[in-house]
Amino acid sequence: MDNLLTLLSQLTPLATGFVPQADEATAILKVILDMLAHIRAQSGKNTQQILDEAGSTLDKNELDLLADKLRLGGVNP
Repeated sequence: MDNLLTLLSQLTPLATGFVPQADEATAILKVILDMLAHIRAQSGKNTQQILDEAGSTLDKNELDLLADKLRLGGVNP
């Protein structure tokens, strides 16, 4: 899983110029949410445990807000 996160962080800057900013942010958020769902299903950990283990400074409430924005039609960077 660490390799996938590293790859995502390495590929994100390459998307600039190929994908409009809002679409890029939306696509990245969708990947993150999908990865969190997969990790939860495989590990039995909750979202906050996963974020804590990853060293994320984003808390679950902020992530839920972003998920709601995605559900409602996209994320503005």
